[in-house]
Order: sequence, then C-alpha cells, then structure tokens
Amino acid sequence: MGSIVRQYTTQEVGGFLKDSEGAQMPYEQGQGHAEGLHELSSAGKRRKNTTVADLRQRIVDEVKETVGAFDGCQIEAVTFALNSNAGQHALAYLDPSTVWYVFTTINVATQNFSMKEAVGEVFRVGSVAVAASCSRVRDVRVKRVAMKLIKNGEKLHIRTAYPMSAEGISACSVFYRGGGQDQIDLPA
Repeated sequence: MGSIVRQYTTQEVGGFLKDSEGAQMPYEQGQGHAEGLHELSSAGKRRKNTTVADLRQRIVDEVKETVGAFDGCQIEAVTFALNSNAGQHALAYLDPSTVWYVFTTINVATQNFSMKEAVGEVFRVGSVAVAASCSRVRDVRVKRVAMKLIKNGEKLHIRTAYPMSAEGISACSVFYRGGGQDQIDLPA
C-alpha cells in the first residue's frame, strides 16, 4: 500500500484534475470542478475550461468580490504546489482514515504563474451581500494555489484547485469524518 505523499509529475497531476472533473466523492455535495471553473486554457483534448465571460458572470451569480482562473498554467501550478514542502505536509494529513478532506492554500508567489482575476463591486444590505457587478478583469500573478484534496483509495481526488492573487502563508484545514477540523500553518 503506497502513500499519496510523494513527488508528482505534471502528467500525473493533469490526470488527477481530468479524472476529478465532474466526479462526485462519497459524502460530498456537488462535483469536482477544478478545470471547468478555474482554467482558461485547457491542456489537452476533452478537458474542461472556463472563459473570461464566465468569470464576469460568476461575480454576479455568486455575489463575490473576486474570482480567478489560471491562464494556461493550472497543471504546472498545482504540480508545483503539491511537490513543495508545504504541499507534501498537506498531503500527509490525508493519510489517516479519520480524515475526510484537506483544504489547503500553498504559497507559489516565486513561480510567476499567470491568472486572470475578475473584480466585482458587491452591494450589501447591512452585513449581507445581495448583489454584485463585475467592474474589470485583470492579468495578475498567482500568489497562492487553493485546493480541496480528498484521498480516493490510493489516488488523489482534487475537487477544486484555483489561483489566489492575495499574499499569504501556506496553511491547511483538516476536516475529519464525523466532524471537527484543525487549522494548521504549513512550513515554507
């Protein structure tokens, strides 16, 4: 029985992203959507991707201040994040059978990955966001990669993987079967 804590090739990560797209895991609401919502340029045949128009619409539909998508570098960015020291530590938290999933943000600021980010204006009533409009789409560099990682037997399921333009440290939240979670800062 092998561990999912190891170095991955871009080909393997591309396979995980493709296999996870549209797949539903036990105890999960919804389906995998890393490529369909978070990659502008699909990297191969029969792969999902999004568009700038879709990013603009997500601002409105999801009432968000920002949404982003990798600009042709999702597989490379996710591979770098998983193979980093922080990524390997995040993967280690998936090994115990008591863990449901790990949500992690990995700092990749030194790698110069590209993304497009839609920026919106959110209108609030009190503290509740009720509507948004997209004010612009900009080209920025990825500072962190956010991922929801699930262990599927001995394989990795990547429910989502999206770029973030905000600075921050690498960290993860470990969610346990039956409830409870831990917040953990990851090493650089």
